[in-house]
Amino acid sequence: MKRILILLFLATFITINLTSNLTSITPEQKKIILIDPGHGGFDGGAVSKRKTIEKFLNLKIALKLKDRLKDKYDVVMTREDDISLHNKDKDGIKSKKQQDLANRRKMIDDSNCDLFVSIHLNKFDSPNVKGCQVYYADNEKSKIFASILNENFGAITGGKRRVPKPNQAYIILKNIETTPSVIFEGGFLTNAEEDAMLNTDEYQSKLAEVIEKSIDDYFIKIKSMENDTSNTTNENNTSNTTIMSN
Repeated sequence: MKRILILLFLATFITINLTSNLTSITPEQKKIILIDPGHGGFDGGAVSKRKTIEKFLNLKIALKLKDRLKDKYDVVMTREDDISLHNKDKDGIKSKKQQDLANRRKMIDDSNCDLFVSIHLNKFDSPNVKGCQVYYADNEKSKIFASILNENFGAITGGKRRVPKPNQAYIILKNIETTPSVIFEGGFLTNAEEDAMLNTDEYQSKLAEVIEKSIDDYFIKIKSMENDTSNTTNENNTSNTTIMSN
């Protein structure tokens, strides 16, 4: 009888400890992704010869991206309608534009996001210029993400790529010290071929796929880099301990 009571006590103790350990384990918190469909409201952005207005396509691509990300990330949008983010007391196009950009930039800090991507479409004097361009905030994580985004654009769309460039001149990318942040220009509305493609649901979905895959790839790469650093540190600590014991 005494032996049975001891066994019951041990079983209860083990169950309580296992339950305690399990409840202390929480799933990894979802990363926060801030998506910015460029322009909106009074600011239409670039306009093509066929009267394509950039702000509408930016939003369509952004909403497709949100739909692809929502199950694995916490997604925050700077806008989900045709609006500007300027304060209502602002007058004049320039003041409204500056306020709009400043408020978008503020959302990077306020949202505590783990990654920021601003979606735009490009324009140029020559109608022959086409392809994507990625601008990034002047920090190492942004550079890594921009490079991945650029590579995936080429792999998925087969389109022309340009070397990603750091840019502190844009308000939205200013003074971002660590958050990976980019402006993704997905094509040229001044190029007739790309203008036509960008107006199709299929190509908009492709661009959303490019950004989605790039976000996934980025976090995988950063995790791998962190693990490599951790392993190197552990190896160095083990080596130092061995030397000291000798």
